[in-house]
Amino acid sequence: MGLQALGTRFHEARVAGGLSESTVSERLGITEADIQAIESGIRGLSANELIEASKFFRRPLKFFTEAEVPMPSQPFSVLFRTLQPAPVDYEALFEFETLCRSFTWLEQVLQIERTVQPHRYQFSVPQSMQEAEVQGEELANEERKRLDLGLDPVRDPFQILESQGIRIFVRPLKTENYTGFFHSDAELGCCILLNSKLHVHRRAFDLLHEYAHVLVDRPQEETHQVHDKHDDHDPIERRAEAFAAAFLIPRLGAERFFADQNVAADSIGVSDAFRLMVTSGASFRATVNRLRQLGYWSPKQAKIALSTKEITRTAERYRLASSIDPVDFDSPLNRRFSQLALRAYSRSEISIGKLAELLEVDISEARRFARLSDQKFEPEADSPDR
Repeated sequence: MGLQALGTRFHEARVAGGLSESTVSERLGITEADIQAIESGIRGLSANELIEASKFFRRPLKFFTEAEVPMPSQPFSVLFRTLQPAPVDYEALFEFETLCRSFTWLEQVLQIERTVQPHRYQFSVPQSMQEAEVQGEELANEERKRLDLGLDPVRDPFQILESQGIRIFVRPLKTENYTGFFHSDAELGCCILLNSKLHVHRRAFDLLHEYAHVLVDRPQEETHQVHDKHDDHDPIERRAEAFAAAFLIPRLGAERFFADQNVAADSIGVSDAFRLMVTSGASFRATVNRLRQLGYWSPKQAKIALSTKEITRTAERYRLASSIDPVDFDSPLNRRFSQLALRAYSRSEISIGKLAELLEVDISEARRFARLSDQKFEPEADSPDR
Protein backbone atom coordinates (compact mmCIF):
# COMPACT_ATOMS: atom_id res chain seq x y z
CA MET A 1 0.00 0.00 0.00
CA GLY A 2 1.42 3.41 -0.98
CA LEU A 3 1.83 6.46 1.24
CA GLN A 4 -1.30 8.11 -0.17
CA ALA A 5 -3.47 5.09 0.63
CA LEU A 6 -1.84 4.73 4.06
CA GLY A 7 -2.54 8.39 4.78
CA THR A 8 -6.18 7.96 3.78
CA ARG A 9 -6.54 4.96 6.09
CA PHE A 10 -4.86 6.84 8.93
CA HIS A 11 -7.11 9.87 8.44
CA GLU A 12 -10.28 7.78 8.26
CA ALA A 13 -9.34 5.87 11.42
CA ARG A 14 -8.65 9.10 13.30
CA VAL A 15 -11.89 10.76 12.18
CA ALA A 16 -13.96 7.62 12.83
CA GLY A 17 -12.67 7.61 16.40
CA GLY A 18 -13.43 11.29 16.90
CA LEU A 19 -9.77 12.00 17.67
CA SER A 20 -8.02 15.31 17.17
CA GLU A 21 -4.59 15.67 15.63
CA SER A 22 -3.19 16.79 19.00
CA THR A 23 -4.59 13.70 20.78
CA VAL A 24 -3.09 11.33 18.23
CA SER A 25 0.16 13.30 18.23
CA GLU A 26 0.50 12.94 22.00
CA ARG A 27 -0.28 9.21 21.97
CA LEU A 28 2.07 8.33 19.10
CA GLY A 29 4.83 10.66 20.24
CA ILE A 30 5.00 12.60 16.99
CA THR A 31 4.18 16.20 16.11
CA GLU A 32 0.91 17.48 14.67
CA ALA A 33 2.90 18.41 11.58
CA ASP A 34 3.83 14.74 11.29
CA ILE A 35 0.15 13.79 11.51
CA GLN A 36 -0.67 16.21 8.70
CA ALA A 37 2.22 14.86 6.62
CA ILE A 38 1.06 11.27 7.12
CA GLU A 39 -2.53 12.06 6.17
CA SER A 40 -1.33 14.00 3.13
CA GLY A 41 0.62 11.00 1.87
CA ILE A 42 3.99 12.72 2.32
CA ARG A 43 5.28 10.79 5.33
CA GLY A 44 4.98 7.14 6.24
CA LEU A 45 4.93 5.35 9.60
CA SER A 46 7.76 3.46 11.23
CA ALA A 47 7.10 -0.10 12.42
CA ASN A 48 6.71 1.04 16.04
CA GLU A 49 4.44 3.92 15.04
CA LEU A 50 2.32 1.54 12.96
CA ILE A 51 1.92 -0.85 15.90
CA GLU A 52 0.98 1.99 18.26
CA ALA A 53 -1.48 3.41 15.72
CA SER A 54 -3.04 -0.04 15.33
CA LYS A 55 -3.55 -0.30 19.09
CA PHE A 56 -4.76 3.27 19.51
CA PHE A 57 -7.25 3.22 16.62
CA ARG A 58 -8.25 -0.39 17.39
CA ARG A 59 -7.55 -1.46 13.85
CA PRO A 60 -5.66 -4.58 12.72
CA LEU A 61 -2.25 -3.93 11.20
CA LYS A 62 -3.60 -5.21 7.90
CA PHE A 63 -5.98 -2.26 7.84
CA PHE A 64 -3.01 0.06 7.33
CA THR A 65 -0.96 -2.20 5.06
CA GLU A 66 -3.37 -4.08 2.77
CA ALA A 67 -5.73 -2.49 0.28
CA GLU A 68 -8.06 -5.53 0.36
CA VAL A 69 -9.10 -4.93 3.97
CA PRO A 70 -12.39 -2.97 3.72
CA MET A 71 -12.62 0.55 5.08
CA PRO A 72 -15.09 0.61 7.99
CA SER A 73 -17.80 3.23 8.12
CA GLN A 74 -17.66 3.22 11.94
CA PRO A 75 -15.05 2.28 14.55
CA PHE A 76 -15.03 -1.27 15.89
CA SER A 77 -15.42 -0.48 19.58
CA VAL A 78 -15.25 -2.95 22.43
CA LEU A 79 -17.58 -3.00 25.42
CA PHE A 80 -16.33 -4.92 28.46
CA ARG A 81 -19.02 -5.20 31.12
CA THR A 82 -16.72 -6.58 33.77
CA LEU A 83 -12.95 -6.91 33.62
CA GLN A 84 -10.79 -4.72 31.43
CA PRO A 85 -8.85 -6.98 29.05
CA ALA A 86 -5.11 -7.41 29.21
CA PRO A 87 -3.26 -5.81 26.27
CA VAL A 88 -2.75 -9.22 24.66
CA ASP A 89 -6.51 -9.64 24.34
CA TYR A 90 -6.68 -6.68 21.97
CA GLU A 91 -4.57 -8.65 19.50
CA ALA A 92 -7.29 -11.30 19.35
CA LEU A 93 -9.91 -8.58 18.94
CA PHE A 94 -7.96 -7.05 16.04
CA GLU A 95 -7.91 -10.48 14.43
CA PHE A 96 -11.63 -10.89 15.15
CA GLU A 97 -12.37 -7.64 13.39
CA THR A 98 -10.27 -8.69 10.42
CA LEU A 99 -12.15 -12.00 10.20
CA CYS A 100 -15.53 -10.23 10.35
CA ARG A 101 -14.50 -7.87 7.58
CA SER A 102 -12.98 -10.69 5.52
CA PHE A 103 -16.26 -12.60 5.79
CA THR A 104 -18.15 -9.57 4.46
CA TRP A 105 -15.57 -9.10 1.72
CA LEU A 106 -15.90 -12.75 0.62
CA GLU A 107 -19.67 -12.41 0.39
CA GLN A 108 -19.24 -9.31 -1.74
CA VAL A 109 -16.72 -11.08 -3.99
CA LEU A 110 -19.14 -13.99 -4.45
CA GLN A 111 -22.14 -11.64 -4.83
CA ILE A 112 -23.96 -13.24 -1.90
CA GLU A 113 -26.69 -11.16 -0.32
CA ARG A 114 -27.17 -11.38 3.42
CA THR A 115 -30.85 -12.23 3.74
CA VAL A 116 -31.04 -13.79 7.22
CA GLN A 117 -30.60 -12.00 10.52
CA PRO A 118 -30.85 -13.55 13.99
CA HIS A 119 -34.15 -13.09 15.76
CA ARG A 120 -34.36 -10.50 18.53
CA TYR A 121 -36.20 -11.10 21.80
CA GLN A 122 -37.29 -8.49 24.34
CA PHE A 123 -36.48 -9.38 27.94
CA SER A 124 -36.10 -7.07 30.91
CA VAL A 125 -32.83 -7.13 32.82
CA PRO A 126 -33.17 -9.94 35.41
CA GLN A 127 -33.15 -8.67 38.97
CA SER A 128 -32.02 -11.94 40.56
CA MET A 129 -30.26 -15.17 39.66
CA GLN A 130 -33.53 -17.06 39.94
CA GLU A 131 -35.25 -14.69 37.51
CA ALA A 132 -32.24 -15.00 35.19
CA GLU A 133 -32.58 -18.79 35.09
CA VAL A 134 -36.33 -18.55 34.43
CA GLN A 135 -35.72 -16.13 31.57
CA GLY A 136 -32.97 -18.33 30.12
CA GLU A 137 -35.26 -21.36 30.15
CA GLU A 138 -38.08 -19.40 28.54
CA LEU A 139 -35.76 -18.00 25.88
CA ALA A 140 -34.45 -21.49 25.04
CA ASN A 141 -37.97 -22.89 24.73
CA GLU A 142 -39.06 -20.02 22.48
CA GLU A 143 -36.02 -20.28 20.24
CA ARG A 144 -36.26 -24.07 19.95
CA LYS A 145 -39.92 -23.65 19.00
CA ARG A 146 -39.11 -20.92 16.45
CA LEU A 147 -36.44 -23.15 14.88
CA ASP A 148 -38.82 -26.13 14.93
CA LEU A 149 -36.32 -28.31 16.81
CA GLY A 150 -38.84 -30.17 18.94
CA LEU A 151 -37.16 -32.19 21.69
CA ASP A 152 -34.42 -33.62 19.49
CA PRO A 153 -30.80 -33.21 20.58
CA VAL A 154 -28.85 -30.42 18.91
CA ARG A 155 -25.91 -32.24 17.42
CA ASP A 156 -24.38 -29.31 15.55
CA PRO A 157 -25.27 -25.89 17.01
CA PHE A 158 -22.68 -24.34 14.69
CA GLN A 159 -24.76 -25.29 11.67
CA ILE A 160 -27.96 -24.02 13.29
CA LEU A 161 -26.47 -20.64 14.15
CA GLU A 162 -24.86 -20.25 10.74
CA SER A 163 -28.28 -20.87 9.20
CA GLN A 164 -29.45 -17.84 11.20
CA GLY A 165 -26.89 -15.60 9.54
CA ILE A 166 -24.26 -15.69 12.29
CA ARG A 167 -20.59 -15.76 11.36
CA ILE A 168 -18.64 -18.06 13.69
CA PHE A 169 -14.88 -18.17 14.28
CA VAL A 170 -12.86 -20.36 16.64
CA ARG A 171 -9.49 -18.91 17.58
CA PRO A 172 -7.08 -19.15 20.51
CA LEU A 173 -7.26 -16.25 22.96
CA LYS A 174 -4.19 -15.59 25.05
CA THR A 175 -6.17 -15.80 28.26
CA GLU A 176 -8.78 -18.26 29.49
CA ASN A 177 -10.68 -15.46 31.24
CA TYR A 178 -12.78 -15.07 28.11
CA THR A 179 -14.66 -17.95 26.54
CA GLY A 180 -15.78 -15.79 23.65
CA PHE A 181 -17.00 -12.49 22.23
CA PHE A 182 -19.89 -11.45 20.05
CA HIS A 183 -20.16 -8.54 17.65
CA SER A 184 -23.22 -7.02 16.01
CA ASP A 185 -23.80 -4.17 13.59
CA ALA A 186 -25.58 -3.46 10.32
CA GLU A 187 -22.42 -3.52 8.20
CA LEU A 188 -20.81 -6.74 9.40
CA GLY A 189 -23.82 -8.55 10.85
CA CYS A 190 -23.59 -10.83 13.90
CA CYS A 191 -20.27 -12.53 14.55
CA ILE A 192 -19.15 -14.83 17.36
CA LEU A 193 -15.59 -15.67 18.34
CA LEU A 194 -14.90 -18.68 20.59
CA ASN A 195 -11.72 -19.35 22.51
CA SER A 196 -10.23 -22.55 21.06
CA LYS A 197 -7.88 -22.86 24.03
CA LEU A 198 -10.79 -24.15 26.09
CA HIS A 199 -11.80 -27.81 25.84
CA VAL A 200 -13.43 -28.78 22.55
CA HIS A 201 -16.44 -30.34 24.30
CA ARG A 202 -17.26 -26.95 25.86
CA ARG A 203 -17.69 -25.26 22.51
CA ALA A 204 -21.34 -26.12 21.92
CA PHE A 205 -22.27 -24.68 25.31
CA ASP A 206 -20.02 -21.63 24.94
CA LEU A 207 -21.39 -20.95 21.45
CA LEU A 208 -24.98 -21.08 22.70
CA HIS A 209 -24.06 -18.81 25.59
CA GLU A 210 -22.92 -16.18 23.09
CA TYR A 211 -26.02 -16.86 20.99
CA ALA A 212 -28.20 -15.91 23.96
CA HIS A 213 -26.44 -12.54 24.04
CA VAL A 214 -27.06 -12.12 20.31
CA LEU A 215 -30.76 -12.91 20.73
CA VAL A 216 -31.36 -10.58 23.67
CA ASP A 217 -28.41 -8.32 24.45
CA ARG A 218 -27.11 -7.10 21.11
CA PRO A 219 -27.34 -3.31 20.85
CA GLN A 220 -30.34 -1.69 19.21
CA GLU A 221 -28.19 1.02 17.68
CA GLU A 222 -26.23 0.00 14.62
CA THR A 223 -22.70 0.60 15.88
CA HIS A 224 -19.61 -1.59 15.86
CA GLN A 225 -19.59 -3.15 19.31
CA VAL A 226 -18.05 -6.29 20.74
CA HIS A 227 -19.26 -7.74 24.01
CA ASP A 228 -17.40 -10.08 26.31
CA LYS A 229 -18.48 -12.88 28.62
CA HIS A 230 -16.85 -13.36 31.98
CA ASP A 231 -18.70 -12.75 35.24
CA ASP A 232 -20.73 -15.80 36.28
CA HIS A 233 -22.32 -13.75 39.07
CA ASP A 234 -23.89 -11.29 36.64
CA PRO A 235 -27.64 -12.07 36.16
CA ILE A 236 -27.31 -11.36 32.43
CA GLU A 237 -24.54 -13.93 32.23
CA ARG A 238 -26.58 -16.38 34.30
CA ARG A 239 -29.46 -15.96 31.84
CA ALA A 240 -27.12 -16.83 28.98
CA GLU A 241 -25.82 -19.86 30.89
CA ALA A 242 -29.38 -21.02 31.58
CA PHE A 243 -30.29 -20.57 27.92
CA ALA A 244 -27.36 -22.66 26.73
CA ALA A 245 -28.16 -25.47 29.17
CA ALA A 246 -31.88 -25.50 28.37
CA PHE A 247 -31.24 -25.30 24.62
CA LEU A 248 -28.98 -28.35 24.76
CA ILE A 249 -31.10 -30.24 27.31
CA PRO A 250 -34.74 -29.08 27.31
CA ARG A 251 -36.78 -30.13 30.31
CA LEU A 252 -39.15 -32.37 28.33
CA GLY A 253 -36.22 -33.76 26.38
CA ALA A 254 -34.53 -34.87 29.61
CA GLU A 255 -37.78 -36.45 30.79
CA ARG A 256 -38.13 -38.37 27.54
CA PHE A 257 -34.49 -39.50 27.67
CA PHE A 258 -34.79 -40.98 31.16
CA ALA A 259 -38.15 -42.57 30.32
CA ASP A 260 -36.61 -44.22 27.26
CA GLN A 261 -33.77 -45.47 29.47
CA ASN A 262 -36.25 -46.78 32.08
CA VAL A 263 -34.53 -44.67 34.72
CA ALA A 264 -36.70 -43.27 37.50
CA ALA A 265 -36.28 -39.58 38.32
CA ASP A 266 -35.15 -40.35 41.86
CA SER A 267 -32.55 -42.93 40.83
CA ILE A 268 -30.49 -41.06 38.26
CA GLY A 269 -26.82 -41.92 38.71
CA VAL A 270 -23.53 -40.57 37.41
CA SER A 271 -23.50 -43.10 34.57
CA ASP A 272 -26.92 -41.81 33.47
CA ALA A 273 -25.51 -38.28 33.44
CA PHE A 274 -22.66 -39.39 31.20
CA ARG A 275 -25.14 -40.99 28.78
CA LEU A 276 -27.27 -37.83 28.73
CA MET A 277 -24.09 -35.85 28.09
CA VAL A 278 -23.30 -37.91 25.00
CA THR A 279 -26.86 -37.72 23.65
CA SER A 280 -27.24 -33.97 24.19
CA GLY A 281 -23.78 -32.93 23.01
CA ALA A 282 -23.18 -30.96 26.21
CA SER A 283 -20.10 -31.13 28.42
CA PHE A 284 -20.28 -33.21 31.58
CA ARG A 285 -20.24 -30.11 33.79
CA ALA A 286 -23.09 -28.53 31.81
CA THR A 287 -25.07 -31.78 32.04
CA VAL A 288 -24.60 -32.03 35.81
CA ASN A 289 -25.61 -28.40 36.32
CA ARG A 290 -28.67 -28.95 34.16
CA LEU A 291 -29.72 -31.97 36.26
CA ARG A 292 -29.44 -29.74 39.30
CA GLN A 293 -31.50 -27.00 37.65
CA LEU A 294 -34.22 -29.48 36.73
CA GLY A 295 -34.41 -30.77 40.30
CA TYR A 296 -33.16 -34.28 39.55
CA TRP A 297 -30.11 -33.72 41.75
CA SER A 298 -29.51 -31.60 44.82
CA PRO A 299 -26.59 -29.15 44.87
CA LYS A 300 -24.73 -31.67 47.04
CA GLN A 301 -25.32 -34.50 44.55
CA ALA A 302 -24.14 -32.29 41.70
CA LYS A 303 -20.99 -31.40 43.63
CA ILE A 304 -20.27 -35.08 44.26
CA ALA A 305 -20.78 -35.89 40.57
CA LEU A 306 -18.37 -33.16 39.53
CA SER A 307 -15.75 -34.57 41.90
CA THR A 308 -15.76 -37.87 39.99
CA LYS A 309 -12.20 -39.01 39.37
CA GLU A 310 -10.86 -38.66 35.84
CA ILE A 311 -13.98 -36.95 34.51
CA THR A 312 -12.39 -36.09 31.17
CA ARG A 313 -11.15 -39.63 30.55
CA THR A 314 -14.44 -41.18 31.66
CA ALA A 315 -16.44 -38.79 29.48
CA GLU A 316 -14.27 -39.69 26.50
CA ARG A 317 -14.88 -43.41 27.09
CA TYR A 318 -18.65 -42.84 27.04
CA ARG A 319 -18.37 -40.80 23.85
CA LEU A 320 -16.30 -43.49 22.15
CA ALA A 321 -18.67 -46.24 23.30
CA SER A 322 -21.70 -44.46 21.88
CA SER A 323 -22.87 -44.89 18.30
CA ILE A 324 -23.15 -41.11 17.88
CA ASP A 325 -20.59 -39.55 15.56
CA PRO A 326 -18.96 -36.51 17.15
CA VAL A 327 -19.21 -33.16 15.39
CA ASP A 328 -15.86 -32.04 14.02
CA PHE A 329 -15.79 -28.40 15.09
CA ASP A 330 -12.27 -27.80 13.78
CA SER A 331 -12.41 -29.01 10.18
CA PRO A 332 -12.14 -25.99 7.84
CA LEU A 333 -14.44 -27.76 5.39
CA ASN A 334 -17.27 -27.71 7.95
CA ARG A 335 -17.50 -23.97 8.55
CA ARG A 336 -19.10 -21.40 6.26
CA PHE A 337 -16.22 -18.90 6.31
CA SER A 338 -13.81 -21.54 5.01
CA GLN A 339 -16.34 -22.77 2.48
CA LEU A 340 -16.73 -19.26 1.08
CA ALA A 341 -12.95 -18.82 0.87
CA LEU A 342 -12.61 -22.14 -0.96
CA ARG A 343 -15.45 -21.24 -3.30
CA ALA A 344 -13.82 -17.90 -4.10
CA TYR A 345 -10.58 -19.71 -4.90
CA SER A 346 -12.35 -22.28 -7.11
CA ARG A 347 -13.82 -19.38 -9.10
CA SER A 348 -10.38 -17.74 -9.39
CA GLU A 349 -11.59 -14.74 -7.36
CA ILE A 350 -8.67 -15.08 -4.92
CA SER A 351 -5.16 -16.52 -5.18
CA ILE A 352 -3.88 -19.64 -3.44
CA GLY A 353 -1.82 -17.32 -1.23
CA LYS A 354 -4.93 -15.43 -0.15
CA LEU A 355 -6.74 -18.72 0.48
CA ALA A 356 -3.90 -19.90 2.70
CA GLU A 357 -4.01 -16.61 4.58
CA LEU A 358 -7.77 -16.80 5.16
CA LEU A 359 -7.61 -20.44 6.27
CA GLU A 360 -4.47 -19.72 8.33
CA VAL A 361 -2.54 -22.63 6.83
CA ASP A 362 0.49 -22.93 4.57
CA ILE A 363 0.04 -23.03 0.81
CA SER A 364 0.44 -26.81 0.50
CA GLU A 365 -2.30 -27.34 3.08
CA ALA A 366 -4.50 -24.77 1.31
CA ARG A 367 -4.08 -26.71 -1.95
CA ARG A 368 -5.08 -29.92 -0.15
CA PHE A 369 -8.24 -28.29 1.24
CA ALA A 370 -9.02 -26.94 -2.22
CA ARG A 371 -8.82 -30.44 -3.71
CA LEU A 372 -11.04 -31.85 -0.96
CA SER A 373 -13.57 -29.06 -1.39
CA ASP A 374 -13.79 -29.68 -5.14
CA GLN A 375 -14.99 -33.18 -4.30
CA LYS A 376 -17.65 -31.87 -1.90
CA PHE A 377 -19.11 -28.89 -3.80
CA GLU A 378 -21.90 -29.54 -6.25
CA PRO A 379 -22.23 -27.09 -9.18
CA GLU A 380 -25.80 -26.15 -8.33
CA ALA A 381 -25.19 -25.79 -4.59
CA ASP A 382 -24.31 -22.11 -4.73
CA SER A 383 -27.06 -20.92 -7.07
CA PRO A 384 -29.53 -19.84 -4.33
CA ASP A 385 -26.90 -17.49 -2.89
CA ARG A 386 -26.58 -15.38 -5.99
